[in-house]
Amino acid sequence: MHDQCNQTRDRDWMPTRLLELCGSDKDLKIRLRARSELESNRYLTLSHCWGPTASQKLQLTAGNFETFRQGIPVSDLQQTFQDMADVTTRLGFRYLWIDCMCIFQDNPEDWRQQSSMMGQIYANTQLNISATWAADCSQGCFSSRDLSRHLHYVNGPARGATETTTWIICPCDVWEDEVECAPVNRRGWVLQERVLSPRVAHFSKTQVFWECRDFRVSEAFPNGELIDVRSMVDGMVKQLPSTNMSSESDGFLKYWSQLTARYSSCNLTFDTDRLIALSGMAQEICKMRPSDYLAGLWSKDLPNSLAWICVYPLVRSKAFIAPSWSWASVNKHCAIGTGIRYGYGVYNAMHEMDVLVCSTALKNPQDPFGQVTVGLIRVRACLAVVALTYSPFGIALQAAPEDSYSSITIANFTSKVWECYVWIDTIDDEGLREAYFVPIVTEVDKQSTRKQNMFGLLLLRLPSSHFRRVGLVSIDCGDHGDPLNNLPKRDITII
Repeated sequence: MHDQCNQTRDRDWMPTRLLELCGSDKDLKIRLRARSELESNRYLTLSHCWGPTASQKLQLTAGNFETFRQGIPVSDLQQTFQDMADVTTRLGFRYLWIDCMCIFQDNPEDWRQQSSMMGQIYANTQLNISATWAADCSQGCFSSRDLSRHLHYVNGPARGATETTTWIICPCDVWEDEVECAPVNRRGWVLQERVLSPRVAHFSKTQVFWECRDFRVSEAFPNGELIDVRSMVDGMVKQLPSTNMSSESDGFLKYWSQLTARYSSCNLTFDTDRLIALSGMAQEICKMRPSDYLAGLWSKDLPNSLAWICVYPLVRSKAFIAPSWSWASVNKHCAIGTGIRYGYGVYNAMHEMDVLVCSTALKNPQDPFGQVTVGLIRVRACLAVVALTYSPFGIALQAAPEDSYSSITIANFTSKVWECYVWIDTIDDEGLREAYFVPIVTEVDKQSTRKQNMFGLLLLRLPSSHFRRVGLVSIDCGDHGDPLNNLPKRDITII
């Protein structure tokens, strides 16, 4: 393997527990071993779909800990785990890590500790085995398949040649269909497993695909000719940002925005896992470019990173997950590609707000990339009261009152209506007509320095005089001047 594949690997680091394969082929067993008992730091990991909770036949608990220590016949495991043991043995490895059998499922404290190390567990694996096609653990890694049924062979001369060549014809979207859109890669937890592991073997419905940071290949196309990154749904997924990239570069923001956009359209069984299931990736990014991590955003990327949008209105979790200004505060209940996105063109734009204070309170102070209990940003920017129309999209702005934020009087609005586009965050706020507006960034024409599109937050005032984000607005400045002309700047707090 190329050295780049090992860029996140710490050869001295080991998981707290691993599963050891022992016994003969006919009597193969799997037993749980502590870090101090391990004789090698070489192990494999597994990415899989759990399926319904009731379908999990065997999980590590305090009650069966001794049984795991003594050894369990591999034949007693569900099919995916049997296949994982088979692959591990065939590749000449002795140890493997499977989440439900290496983390106590009835011990919240152990789960918190182990989940905070998930990034390291996958970053230090020799190979991640992905049961990509399987919707639950009963289906296994291996499927009944006939690859020849999916490939068509045609004999004919190549361009400019007289000799006959055998051509293979297959669907051009095979990678998207069998890897990107497969059940396992729709799971939120699996994204960082896939990104951080140095190499992945995807067991799909028709063939095995290989993915590392250097190339992607398949059984049908071992030289990788078919798999064109430019045509993929998510060609960036294994490409970590370069450590040579400037810490002030927009490259990190672009990478993180792509990653979180992909992540936000994945499924999580528990809303409260939203920040935890990405914490391993956040740790890796922070190593490359140290910055305060703020519930899914980075202090170095403010205020630009506030300009995220919901492609379609989503839902806000009943439990507190993140402050309203974080993309993590909204939950996905839609199909692939319908999570959050970032406002186009905001990477090289003029700031319209100054971030004065940004902070979050951690649920676990030992895990700076995990769950939060509260968060706020205090900004200095123009604050306007707005009236919105949706057909066509339009916005009228007026300076917010000096003494009170308690009322919005449409009668005081100017007659001028600016063309805009509105993205409402959640279904609860759809059809909103009156709100507050605070600008974030404005795209500026490089030649004329004229303002073009202005991105800003749509806010509601809370009884505490703080504000809550409800959406994002893009105002088309065009030839119409500055929508914020003569509006004074205020200090406001968004929670």
